[in-house]
Amino acid sequence: MALTLNTNPSSLFAQRALTRSGADMSSVLQRLSSGLRINSARDDAAGLVISQGMTAQMRGLTQAGRNINDGISLTQTAESAVGTIGENFQRIRELAVQAANDTNSAGDRAAMQREADELIKENFRIATDTNFNGLKLLDGSFNGAVQLGHRAGDVVMLTISSLFQQTDGGAFAEPPLSLANHADATAALTYLDKQLANINVQRAHLGAMQNRLTHAFENVQTMSGNLAESRSRILDTDFAADAANLTRTQILQQAGSAMLAQANTLPNQILQLLR
Repeated sequence: MALTLNTNPSSLFAQRALTRSGADMSSVLQRLSSGLRINSARDDAAGLVISQGMTAQMRGLTQAGRNINDGISLTQTAESAVGTIGENFQRIRELAVQAANDTNSAGDRAAMQREADELIKENFRIATDTNFNGLKLLDGSFNGAVQLGHRAGDVVMLTISSLFQQTDGGAFAEPPLSLANHADATAALTYLDKQLANINVQRAHLGAMQNRLTHAFENVQTMSGNLAESRSRILDTDFAADAANLTRTQILQQAGSAMLAQANTLPNQILQLLR
């Protein structure tokens, strides 16, 4: 190897190698400290784009899961209220059957009428006041969408019909339900059987919606978990590999520093020759 004074190729090469291993070590330390394989676009531009798309989907699915749970809570609230109304109608029907028996005195039937009237008023109160987050549920006005996915159009429509006939002004029309005699009590039974059938239909509808939303939530959880696993493979640090890379770059740094020091002593050999 030729000895030159103005240029020291060995030193320049050692400097470049030292700079390169230093940059590699910095990248390895950044990956190990952040836990991410991709910390900026220059690390893996395509991987960054893909992982960001997955992140958007995951965050959308997380919120969709919350939306679905809100929808389940809404249907549970409505179903519970409808169930209470049904129980009250069952008691009113029991009173109607009792009132249809002509062995009852006028006072007996008056007492049955008072209880039935109070239960009817309570049913209309429940139908009027039941709400979820300020939204009326049983007056026939609720017709909304539950966003159950991360994309536009991932919705299910939820409609809850009114249990009772309404007047033109929107108020519930209380039926003239009388238990004063056998004929009236028999007519009341016809009305009550119709109302109980409507309640059964409504409860079945709400139960089916709860089941659908529950399955939708499970699907969202599965999709989110799969996306998280896929994103991890793209974005996260492989600690085993980078621990080995750190050891390698540390050795290269130490060796490079030693070789640079050795290369910088070469010009001194020229002075030795000139003495």
